[in-house]
Amino acid sequence: MKDSGDSSRVGGAFKKIGPVGLGVIGVVIVALVVLIVLFATSDRNDKDTSSLTPFLTQNMMNDPPLVTIFSKPDETTAPESVTAPETETATPAPTQTAPPDDSSEPDTVTESPVVTTEEVTTEPEPIIDNNPNHKKLPIADLKDDIEEMISQYPGEWSCYMQNLDTGEKFTINDHVLYPASMIKLFALCASYEKIYAGEIDENAYNPYMYNMAVMSNNQAFNAMVWAMGPEYITKWCEANGLPNTKQYHGLQPSTNYEGLAWHEGSNQTCASDVGHCLEMIYRGKCVNEEASEKILDMLGKQHWRGKIPAGIPYGVFVANKTGDTYDVSHDAAIVESPCEDYILVLMCECPDIAFDLNYYFAYVSQYVYNYFNS
Repeated sequence: MKDSGDSSRVGGAFKKIGPVGLGVIGVVIVALVVLIVLFATSDRNDKDTSSLTPFLTQNMMNDPPLVTIFSKPDETTAPESVTAPETETATPAPTQTAPPDDSSEPDTVTESPVVTTEEVTTEPEPIIDNNPNHKKLPIADLKDDIEEMISQYPGEWSCYMQNLDTGEKFTINDHVLYPASMIKLFALCASYEKIYAGEIDENAYNPYMYNMAVMSNNQAFNAMVWAMGPEYITKWCEANGLPNTKQYHGLQPSTNYEGLAWHEGSNQTCASDVGHCLEMIYRGKCVNEEASEKILDMLGKQHWRGKIPAGIPYGVFVANKTGDTYDVSHDAAIVESPCEDYILVLMCECPDIAFDLNYYFAYVSQYVYNYFNS
């Protein structure tokens, strides 16, 4: 009876409301549901937009525009690249002193770069020793280390080493060798002697000296020998305390070497002569201080950097001169390192495979650099 009584009450309530009332209630319920849904959707969209806005703004600020990504790099700040020619550029001998050249090969001259105060350079800032407690190391132990190293390398090696700050020096197996292109170092110094004596015009011959010293061009070397006289380089070396250096003939391959030979012997030098010549340049005593500075600057632009400079960190100033044939391989350098300035000369006689020795030069060079700067 209870259950039927409850049903009757419910049914009676619906009868009292009527169909119209039920319809109104339904509309109200539907409206409420719609409002709830719209409110929830609107709130979610606002949150999504506000959270994306800072993300997009940040990425647009950090990412460079496409025109920057795909534009050509700035050549003034890009790392300098060097392309070494397989054959040296030929340069003509001065016509007023050289004999006629029957060769039909075209002669070109690589002009020395013009340096101005407004020149933009990509050279790195020099490395500076900021350690006030750095102690200068004696080089007696270094001699033993280098001697042990080169004794294990192919060929017969000579070495000259000098600490330019303390004056300490040593030689290992110092003896006369064929210099190959290293004779151009002495030719460069002798050329400036002639210039400051007023016998050679610097502006006229600067392209030849630049090609001779920086590019190691045989044609340019022979041209300078013609200009100075075949015996002058040897005489200059004797007058400047370099008795073991002799220039007896021109260099090949070239088209202007015939007629330069004035002695039956071969060109020659030794590691200590090369080292003493570099010391004169460093101390401003090669010809004079101004000439020494010009020579040092020219050697600092050296094109051939695969030996001693290859063992030196980028940014350290190195002025060097190489010499190569199939039988000999040489390099000599002034290194202005953060802790010590020094001279390193390495010369090797190794028939048939001398061109394959660059690694050994670089390894010794790296060892010496670390010895003074570690």
